[in-house]
Order: sequence, then C-alpha cells, then structure tokens
Amino acid sequence: MKKVAVLLDGAYVRYTLYRFLDGPPTDTHIERFAQGCVKPEEELFRIYYYDCLPFDEQRLNPVSRTYMDFKQTEAYRKSINLIQGLEIKDYFAVRLGNLAFKDWRLNNYAFGRLCDASMEGRTPEPLTPQDLQPDFTQKGVDMKIGLDIAWLSTKHLVDKIILTTNDSDFVPAMKYSRREGIHVVLMALGEVSNMLKAHADEIRPVDMERVRVGQG
Repeated sequence: MKKVAVLLDGAYVRYTLYRFLDGPPTDTHIERFAQGCVKPEEELFRIYYYDCLPFDEQRLNPVSRTYMDFKQTEAYRKSINLIQGLEIKDYFAVRLGNLAFKDWRLNNYAFGRLCDASMEGRTPEPLTPQDLQPDFTQKGVDMKIGLDIAWLSTKHLVDKIILTTNDSDFVPAMKYSRREGIHVVLMALGEVSNMLKAHADEIRPVDMERVRVGQG
C-alpha cells in the first residue's frame, strides 16, 4: 500500500465547505473531508491542517468610534472550537499561523448601496458600523505548508502527498517533491489552475456527499 499524507489549506477548505454546506463547517466535516481524500488502497500517514488562530485584539471602528473586542465575538469562539476539535482527532496535526489586521473595508452590501447611489445621482446614505468588516491577512501559513512538503519529501516518509489548495505559490514545493520521487495529488474543489495541474501527478475529485453526512 502507498503511504500518503494529506495537507489541507484550512482557509481554502473552510471556504469551499461553507459554500457547499450553506454554513460554517465543523471539525467533523473537515475530518470527513480529509478521510475522503484517501483511497481505500492507500495507507494514511497523517493529516496536516494549516490555519490561523483567530484575531484576539481590539480595534477602533471608524464609524462608531468605539473599540471592537474580537475575542468576544461569535466568530472567535467558533474558530477556537474548530481548531481545538481538530487538534484532538486521530492522525491530525494542526499547524497554526497568525492573522494580522490590515484595516476595515466596506462589506458587499454597503459597497453595492454606494454604487447604486452614485449611478442614480443620489446622495448615499450615511455609513453604519455594520457596513464595515475587518480585513485580515494570514501570516506564516504558506511557509509551514511548504516546509512540511519539503520535509515529508526529503525524509521519504510517504509515497504520496495529497494537497488541497488553490494557491499557485506552492508550485515550487510541488516541483521539489516530485523531484524527490514523491507523487503529488491535488484535490479538485472546483476549478483548478493550469499551473497547479502542470505540477501535479493526479487531479483527484472530492466526494462532497461524504462530508454532508457529518452535518449537524
């Protein structure tokens, strides 16, 4: 049997599962998804899940002029619960980066409202605090994924690396892995870029109905 490692780009997996499930995925959904990446004739070495700890500081909302404590939000609680749930699951290794706060930005509804007013020649309605949403950027996640790909490949701990991402920044790591004799499998969660396809040995479809079984 071929030994495989599953590497999950957490933000990409969560986003895709959210759209499929019409709601945020739980640790059970992600576990079922990861297990579904492995074929019956393959032996699982480990599942690596890469994500960020939720932002836990305060920032001033420029409309309300009050500070928002992100640690007290429902989103923070759900994110922590998800990470803690995955950390204790069999064969899971959770690798965490950090979220950096960039600034506030208009949400889609507010942006559309302002565009409509501009096109119709109207004075736009005043912004409300709810019209703004925080803009975060991930720090350290891509590096951790690239380092683990290189480590697994150099040590020849597995025969295949099953990667779930849509980020072409991982192409150099994929090329290195293949040069080391490791097969690189890319899980298709929608449209896959030609650049990623060119450096994968296999494009594997996902049985999303397997994930739905764990819903609720």
